Amino acid sequence: MQKLNQWDTILDSTIRSVHQVLPVELEIDQPEVLNEPFLQEEIGVFIGISGDFPTRLILEGKESTYSQLGEKMFGMPLMGEMVESFSGELGNMIGGHLSTLLSEKGIQVDITPPQTIVGQPTQYNCKEAYKLAASFGGSDKMNIWLIVEE
Repeated sequence: MQKLNQWDTILDSTIRSVHQVLPVELEIDQPEVLNEPFLQEEIGVFIGISGDFPTRLILEGKESTYSQLGEKMFGMPLMGEMVESFSGELGNMIGGHLSTLLSEKGIQVDITPPQTIVGQPTQYNCKEAYKLAASFGGSDKMNIWLIVEE
């Protein structure tokens, strides 16, 4: 599979994964390509993807966004450590669904356990990354980054 077609498959599968995992109405903007470092600020969930297409998946959002998503999924507001735990599990669910969708398309990948980074700005250096901005209504937003491994 050519690299461009693989990225189309990865991006499409990522969007499908997010829609399947999150039981909320959401809009995902067209992918934005970045060729420079970016900063993750409030809560980030990092998942390494190895195999046929080594990539890093990062979910980035505000604590309030994760809290509201948790409330919509579980029927109760999440705060503090529960938000952190939920954000990691959300990343794990999205990464797991992504892995399954890719395997159905003949792309074999493995994912690492999620690593949640809270409260410390983290800069990610990359030569190429794709950003998907997801909106859940109002000001609730989450950025989904796919970073090309070199």
